[in-house]
Amino acid sequence: MAQIVILPGFSPTNKSWSQKMQQHLAKLGKVQTVEWIHWQTGQASKNWPEAELAKIEVLVKQPVVIVAKSIGTLIAVKFIAADPKLVDAVVLCGIPVNDIGQKELNAYQSLNKLDPEKIICLQNDRDPHGTADQVSRLFTQLELGIKVIGKPADNHDYLYFGEIQAFLTSNQD
Repeated sequence: MAQIVILPGFSPTNKSWSQKMQQHLAKLGKVQTVEWIHWQTGQASKNWPEAELAKIEVLVKQPVVIVAKSIGTLIAVKFIAADPKLVDAVVLCGIPVNDIGQKELNAYQSLNKLDPEKIICLQNDRDPHGTADQVSRLFTQLELGIKVIGKPADNHDYLYFGEIQAFLTSNQD
């Protein structure tokens, strides 16, 4: 399997999520978690997503699998837009439709550059940052053809390690 790159959510509390995800996916191969610069500095710059994207573009030279949560999903789709050949599969968790503008939402259009069978989107039904229905409507609006798997939860936690691992295992070439 290609190297797995984990792109967590904005808050430093997502470090714990990314560490748990890394532990669960380690049996599939090499896993690298991106730790956002603002986790160490305590403050994000205005253009921090672009700075992080540039850092990832320098690091990734071979095809990878991306597992992203929350704002990490936006950085993932921007990476896909830049070079879709470098992405073998994508797991999107908790797309924050309520927290980003239309320009950012339109960036998810880059998912059309990948085979929809290589993408899974897990979204909690009552996630305060965006519900499964909202993400389904976004994907329909962008004509993505990607199924959103609604999960019965009212939070922004995405601890579906077994389901993610099973998807990635089934998508090994």
